[in-house]
Amino acid sequence: MVSGGNTILVKINKIGSYETLAQTTDDALGEALDKGARMLGLGYPGGAILESLARGGKIDAYKLPVPIIGQEERKIFTYSGLKTAMSRLVESEKPLTKEKIVNLAACFQDVAFQHLIRVVSFVIRDSRFKIQDLLVGGGVSANLELRKRLRKLGKETEIKVLFPYSKKLTGDNAAMIGVAAYYKVQRGEFIKFDKIDRSPGAKITD
Repeated sequence: MVSGGNTILVKINKIGSYETLAQTTDDALGEALDKGARMLGLGYPGGAILESLARGGKIDAYKLPVPIIGQEERKIFTYSGLKTAMSRLVESEKPLTKEKIVNLAACFQDVAFQHLIRVVSFVIRDSRFKIQDLLVGGGVSANLELRKRLRKLGKETEIKVLFPYSKKLTGDNAAMIGVAAYYKVQRGEFIKFDKIDRSPGAKITD
């Protein structure tokens, strides 16, 4: 799942049984893209605007560090260092012109995605996990460049990569709640209404 709230790679052993294989240690991918957009004066949240501008930019116009490159075995997603580097780069390039903004957007998005792909690639190539399919959800999964890179990874590893058939289903929606409820009913998992309460810190593996 790649969203503004989390970036996490979870193995579905079976419906109701999950194993976290990699997750973010700081900002999620979506939040990092939004903050990168804000640095460029594109507003917040501005990940979708950054994506649009990045299509016309040169990914090699600037050099940004790929997070934990060569340490993918740590199985974490981290964007704090990249954001700091981006902030310094933007400050050094001021005043920003349209050309600079477009190229900075392209470079930032490229490196953010490089990091994600490297970690995901490391995990799914690990024979211990026996990955068969890669299901991708979350708001950032609507990003066309990310989809392109994940599909490429799927071809290289001979793993089927699946996305929601509609971009409306990439973010929070009633359909995913309904599907989750369906499987809980199938397993006989019910909660008495007088005991229902929210749990903001709940994890997917709880």
